[in-house]
Amino acid sequence: MSRQLFTVAEVNAMLPNIRRAADLVQRGSEQLSELSGRLYANHRPPADTLVDAGYMVGLEKVMEGVELIGDLGGEIKDLGRGLIDFPSSYLGRRVLLCWKPGEQEFRFWHDPDAGFSGRSPIENENDFEGEIAEDHRAGVEDEVDDSGLL
Repeated sequence: MSRQLFTVAEVNAMLPNIRRAADLVQRGSEQLSELSGRLYANHRPPADTLVDAGYMVGLEKVMEGVELIGDLGGEIKDLGRGLIDFPSSYLGRRVLLCWKPGEQEFRFWHDPDAGFSGRSPIENENDFEGEIAEDHRAGVEDEVDDSGLL
């Protein structure tokens, strides 16, 4: 399996789709929050309530948005803030390009273990490279068990 690494230009070109997915997640999250607030207004749901149909619609929106971001090669890191990361390579090391709703383009990056608080501004887009990077199994031959199956 391989994983795509992105340049700044590549993720910025995908922003219309990223924004659409982020909007789905935001609207779905708001719907879930509103319905949860009504259901639990008295600190417990009504006895005859299993799942409100609106709750399922909200959940489906969130799931669709998360799936769209994943299909593009990114990951939603924080549903509440809408933080979205895409993997890249910065001066030879793996980093994450970071975006959140309200930002006009991808202008920040961080190390994978640094998170949002470790965001740094992108000073030179040319320092970020995109490629297909092989995963941790690169160069390892699949072993065949006694049944002949992988």
